[in-house]
Amino acid sequence: MLFRSSGLVLDVKCGHGAFMKTRCEAQALDQSLVNVGQANGLHATALLTPMDAPLGRYIGNSLEVIESIEVLKGRGPKDVADLSVLLAARMVKLAGLAANNAEAQQKVRSAIASGAGVEVFRRCIEHQGGDSRVIDDYTRLPTEIGRAHV
Repeated sequence: MLFRSSGLVLDVKCGHGAFMKTRCEAQALDQSLVNVGQANGLHATALLTPMDAPLGRYIGNSLEVIESIEVLKGRGPKDVADLSVLLAARMVKLAGLAANNAEAQQKVRSAIASGAGVEVFRRCIEHQGGDSRVIDDYTRLPTEIGRAHV
């Protein structure tokens, strides 16, 4: 089954740890990316978010995936959870499933609290041919960096 996205929410980082150091640079990138999305038939929007301090507690692909799953289970770090809710709420609003940002955020928080959010992620993994057991067994995630073969 092929899914086509009709909306796009972008998280454009700005600050000391970001590629775009100033808000002005980030806004220019934001507008450029939104224009490209809209030119390709997407309802696109972007949020400028700060990257002056590390987000979350971990660094590395598997560790960050675990942290994201923990957010979906309602146990993730507050900074990652807050940003995730903000971005997901924008998607909910963009899809026309909420009249305003507050309602959209409440829907997202309810989906996390009920377990529906993590179950949707489980189905996404399965639809892409991945091993959805990683949601319940983090040891199934890779923990070593593979070597490139030249």
